[in-house]
Amino acid sequence: MPTKYTQYIEKLDIKKFPPQEMFEHLKQDLRSVLKKRGLWNAPPKYLGYLYFESWVKADPRNPDPLHDIAVDCYFFICTRISSLRKQLKIKENIDGLISLDIAHFITERQQKPDPEGYAIGSNVKKTISHLIEVGKIQCVGKLNKNTILTFSNTNTIEPSDKQDLWDNIRKKKNWCNVRLGLLSKNEKAQETAQDELSEILEQLPNADIMSFRYYDLLTCLKNDARNNRKIYYDSVLNIDNTSVSYNDDDEATQVLINFPDKNYEDWQDYKDLSDKTCKKILESKHKNAKKIHAVFQEYVASCDIDEDISQKEIALNLGLAAQTVNDYIKVIRKFMREVKSDNLK
Repeated sequence: MPTKYTQYIEKLDIKKFPPQEMFEHLKQDLRSVLKKRGLWNAPPKYLGYLYFESWVKADPRNPDPLHDIAVDCYFFICTRISSLRKQLKIKENIDGLISLDIAHFITERQQKPDPEGYAIGSNVKKTISHLIEVGKIQCVGKLNKNTILTFSNTNTIEPSDKQDLWDNIRKKKNWCNVRLGLLSKNEKAQETAQDELSEILEQLPNADIMSFRYYDLLTCLKNDARNNRKIYYDSVLNIDNTSVSYNDDDEATQVLINFPDKNYEDWQDYKDLSDKTCKKILESKHKNAKKIHAVFQEYVASCDIDEDISQKEIALNLGLAAQTVNDYIKVIRKFMREVKSDNLK
């Protein structure tokens, strides 16, 4: 019986381009995986392909948008050729294994260029699945971009407006910390953030949001995370949140950063100040420049959503002692004064 891949694996020359029929099957399966994961209509840059704008529309520079990703996927499969050939000795058909390899390839492509989108998608799916399991949210069929989620105490089917949904999530005082937890590489921090996100979602009926599209929720949270890309620090600092300890005595002396009040300070001046301060920190020769930059971005992120964040919260978020955060803030204030002085010259 003809197979999509199995018939080619035994004699496949991995140094050459794959047989055309196999390659076409590969493109078809990639298309299916992209659609299943809601990536088909997303920009290819989310998988690391920066030189074209759509998987759907061909252009003169790229007449076949799936060609390059199919080539990359083929060579990904070739890295497992020895293992696949061993499986051929005990199985007549290994098409299923290669389908798994295709899915794993897409997962790796998601993680590298779009870590925020991947982390948010994974954690939000777990959160919603739990709420469905305990009966707090109703869902017909499997979760996908067309799924409409309704709360168990309502018969409303018409989903709420996407912007209303987002406005009610982002105005929560703890949203900044929830986002950080969803983006964390620490499993405990992720679980805590999932619980807090559940609480936020369970409060939506209080704002007359009785149902919403799953895809709208994902899009809002992913875009927010991508727009705040600078606060995704776990991979940069190699932070382990399980080692965090905090002593109230560390809070005895606190140094504050006074950001401009949006009511009287021009927002662009503030952004200019924060951007130049970030640059000055990273270009400095301070041995802890990256961690100081992380502390500063915690303040910037809280200011962007018009919420206060304490030094204790920053210490817990970044896995630092509160006194260390206090010391870093003194350095940050020094850099901010230098930026202001440079602007006056």
